[in-house]
Amino acid sequence: MNPRYKVSLKWTPFPPELTQQISTVFTQNFLQYAEGQGEFSAHGRIYKKEITLRISFHRKGELKFMNFEASIDYDAKIENQIFDQIGMGVDALAGLIAEYFENNEEIEIPYVWTEIKFEGKKLWVQHSTENPNLEAEANKILGLADEDAILRNPDDERSTDVLDATEEEFDEFAEEISKEPEILKKKKKDDLH
Repeated sequence: MNPRYKVSLKWTPFPPELTQQISTVFTQNFLQYAEGQGEFSAHGRIYKKEITLRISFHRKGELKFMNFEASIDYDAKIENQIFDQIGMGVDALAGLIAEYFENNEEIEIPYVWTEIKFEGKKLWVQHSTENPNLEAEANKILGLADEDAILRNPDDERSTDVLDATEEEFDEFAEEISKEPEILKKKKKDDLH
């Protein structure tokens, strides 16, 4: 997943517990599409100026992944902003994924970062079909470094400090992210009328 800002080099991955929780939220909310057919996974990175989030759906037996990606501006100086930004990205991508499945997997999603308004705020979305598992294997064969290993190397220019959230802040956010995405709640309410 490439950042929107070309100057974004240093990044920190989302904690594994967080990506697992986000994956679980999407699996539970799109169970009719995932159960027995495929699986959802989440990946996220925190850069100095942006947060990127990727929700992938991989259908069993296919090589390609359907990757829905969001980029949200981020300013580390603003306390607790990170949790709001990630939550907004989750909600926005939930809306895109819902639309994707409701339209028989046929909607137009840009392949390059494109600005959208979501709940009055700006974020950028894009789509890809990159298979992260194949990319990792190709990198191994070519002798290229694993990105996560690079992050663990403190001498590498791309490494960065770990997320500065307290355990309490992380727990609060984890509880919030485990709830059904807001966009899906609104959609269900609209469908009743």
